[in-house]
Amino acid sequence: MRVFIAGPLLRAQGLDLDFYTRIGTACSDAGWEPFLPHLRIDQTLRSDSIFLEDVKAVAGCDLIIAEVSSPSHGVGGELMQAYLNRLPIVCLALEGQKVSSMVLGNPMVEKTITYKTKEACLEILKDYLRSRREG
Repeated sequence: MRVFIAGPLLRAQGLDLDFYTRIGTACSDAGWEPFLPHLRIDQTLRSDSIFLEDVKAVAGCDLIIAEVSSPSHGVGGELMQAYLNRLPIVCLALEGQKVSSMVLGNPMVEKTITYKTKEACLEILKDYLRSRREG
């Protein structure tokens, strides 16, 4: 089963990208194949090519995991694509961050993990993914 990992990239800092990679590792540990756009889509392509690659990647997945602690037009677009393709969504949000109602109100959001630490988030996520895979 394949999972698309969405998170703000345009203004992402090194620690954010590291967290996305750690989310990918948690997915692998739970038996899922992660797709990390910042590693798999050539960011030097023209914007229209990046858009098409991203849309194709989302449609080819079984689940979307979105880090939604910070607003992002790209993540919003990916979550709408998940909605249109009827793909379940798991949202990850740092405790205390206000998350858009357009994100949390998406009927495809199956679970929201509110976390204090990234380590706690990854453990909860792994447990959830394992139970979802087995169930």
